[in-house]
Amino acid sequence: MPHLTIHVGAGLSASEQDLMLRNAHLAMLDSGEVREPINLKSRVIQAERDLVGHEGPETSFVHAELRLLVGRSPETRQRLADLILAALADGLRPEVETSVEVRELPAAYAKRQRVLPA
Repeated sequence: MPHLTIHVGAGLSASEQDLMLRNAHLAMLDSGEVREPINLKSRVIQAERDLVGHEGPETSFVHAELRLLVGRSPETRQRLADLILAALADGLRPEVETSVEVRELPAAYAKRQRVLPA
């Protein structure tokens, strides 16, 4: 079930976005917290325009949101946040502000499971 949404600033290239998406997705798959790989959904959403402090256009941001079903301990959620942060930062320019937020989904969550052909 986990949903990983990575919000990025306008100044990040497609290759940077692809690298972050792949790194973060693989880190989650290797975390031991994803029961079935098909359950992990990851995406990048890029802002058309953004501002970061008083810096120039070369400064940008990355903010990831991981949404999980309820039941994981605060320590597990923090471990996942740290894991995703490290994966996002790997290969990213140092001037890019990076953050991660882990949220539990509300109890009123519904999902239609896809059926794979036999």
